[in-house]
This record gives sequence, structure tokens and C-alpha cells, in this order.
Amino acid sequence: MAIYCLATAAIAHYHPHDVGQMINFWKNVAMAGGFLQLVAWGAGRWSLDRS
Repeated sequence: MAIYCLATAAIAHYHPHDVGQMINFWKNVAMAGGFLQLVAWGAGRWSLDRS
């Protein structure tokens, strides 16, 4: 999902002249960071399969 977010940010939303598209670009970059954090630390207490 992180790779998908970065790919859509680069392909669909990187238009430096358009402020609205750049907001969506940085939103997708932030979501990719969140997915990478889940990969690194796991879901923790919110996990559906925790013991």
C-alpha cells in the first residue's frame, strides 16, 4: 500500500503549479509513511489477530 500511495502521488498528483493537487500529493506521501510505520511496528493493541 505504501508503494501504491507513492506511485499515485508521483503520477497523478505531482503538479507543482496546482495547490490542490500538491495538497493531495503530500497527503499520499503521509499515508505511505503511516503504512511504513505499520510495517515497522505492527498494529499493536488494535490488531484483530492479537493473542
